Amino acid sequence: MRKSHKEELYNVAFRLFILDSFDGVSIPDIEKASGFTRGAIFYYADTKQALYKQVMEHYLLEKQSIDNQWLSEDSDARLRLEDLSLLGFIDHYVDAIEDAMKNLRKVLGRGITKMRSSRAYLKLPFQIAERLPDLHQRQLAMMERELELWKSALVRARDSGEIRSGIEAESVAKLFVDLIYGESYTSAVIGDVDTNKLRSELHALYALL
Repeated sequence: MRKSHKEELYNVAFRLFILDSFDGVSIPDIEKASGFTRGAIFYYADTKQALYKQVMEHYLLEKQSIDNQWLSEDSDARLRLEDLSLLGFIDHYVDAIEDAMKNLRKVLGRGITKMRSSRAYLKLPFQIAERLPDLHQRQLAMMERELELWKSALVRARDSGEIRSGIEAESVAKLFVDLIYGESYTSAVIGDVDTNKLRSELHALYALL
């Protein structure tokens, strides 16, 4: 199987797993949805559990890691991340969320509403924590990494005079991160993740600094 076939298989499996659950998806379901034979599926993973883990690693760690999105060797962001103002960092972060949601909807397909895709995505951390505890720990480490990037952006902004000198970077970084996750959850419960609203609220918090 070529690499493009592997990506296609992962797309189909991810779509099924995220819209249902690990237990709700069978190998025959994946065969039917992908058009691949069982042998072709098991070329990459010899069990459904192994396929589930590989798919979740691919989409939740490799594709959405801040380091992979912003700091990869072939990314312009590596060269300009430290040059961003705090306001620029905020907008860059929200842009990344918008891109992630667009990519998710592309994988899920046109027949899936934004509301359903957002809610399905927000259920994933709970599935992962239960089914793949090692992957869950890596997700938590990725969240800590994001917090450190926010803290660094705040320190740079404080040192440059963009924000007040008395700002405590670690506490305010947590406020930004909590606002992002809280607003994302609330928006998805009501309808869809509203990145315009999220951007506006982050700008409002920034204005207080």
